[in-house]
Amino acid sequence: MFLILWILSSSLAAQTSYRGLSVISELAAWCSGSNGMVQRTINGKDWENVSPKGYANKDFRAVHAYDENTALLLSIADSAVILRTTDAGKSWNKVYENNTPGIFFDDFDFQGHRGFAIADPLPSGDKYDHVFIISQDSGKTWYPMRNHVFRNNAEDAGLFSSSASNVIIDGESLNAICGGDSAMFLFSKHGKIKLPIKSGGAFGPYSMDRLGRCYAVVGGNYAKKEWSDSIACYSKNHGKDWNLFQSMPHGYKSSIKFFKNHKQLIAVGTTGIDISTNFGKTWKQVSKTSFNTVEVFRNTIWMVGNDGIKATFTTQKLRKLSIPF
Repeated sequence: MFLILWILSSSLAAQTSYRGLSVISELAAWCSGSNGMVQRTINGKDWENVSPKGYANKDFRAVHAYDENTALLLSIADSAVILRTTDAGKSWNKVYENNTPGIFFDDFDFQGHRGFAIADPLPSGDKYDHVFIISQDSGKTWYPMRNHVFRNNAEDAGLFSSSASNVIIDGESLNAICGGDSAMFLFSKHGKIKLPIKSGGAFGPYSMDRLGRCYAVVGGNYAKKEWSDSIACYSKNHGKDWNLFQSMPHGYKSSIKFFKNHKQLIAVGTTGIDISTNFGKTWKQVSKTSFNTVEVFRNTIWMVGNDGIKATFTTQKLRKLSIPF
């Protein structure tokens, strides 16, 4: 196993909470977070500050990179924006802006040229609708789209923007997970499907990942982070049916990813890092270091978190994983 751990020393970076992470190779990645901070690496060692000028007050919770030069950023909260660069962050163009009072964008996802972004529900008559926008040209332009699955939802049916991993494009279906009195899988092709995990208040589904037909969802409660009952579930048929994992990770987790195959999973959060090598039958806590987001590229696992912390390591099998921090 090869491990690199970065704790950035610059004052601004050290104060940054990183939640956006996009990995494009075993050596190249982009990350984003609070204070308008954006960084990229192309050698797996050195990180370059490519933060857009004039956006230091933004919290870029999501980043999607097409390659070393082209990437998009999504900011949350009032005056939400999407920025795009094609020159490795030397310049950024604003391709979308929403000044609606109360707007709170959570995440976006891309599959080829197609992309979609979603925000928490806003009042629409006596109901609440999620703000839902799509792009057909790699994020150059965006326009609103209406879908019954993302309309007529509860006021508290918000998404948790803790790791930019709660929306997924699955073929022709645009999918999202949200909380509220009941945790829901919003399935644009098949409707709203209830998730079996605990939800309500700060409890709910925080992250999902897909590998083929299999989905994995994890969550909990960041304010009651030791709670581990009914915080993770799975589907084996593209999200049509869901079940709780046989056992649960050790407390609140904000991000989950498949590794190598559908049996191996890694989940991170403020409670540390958990792995499963048997599709959730058992979980092993391998570190208590806090991270917000995890991404996987082949044999390389990348993580980012609060206080400017970033880490990456390469391993062939999670079964042999041992993290010295």
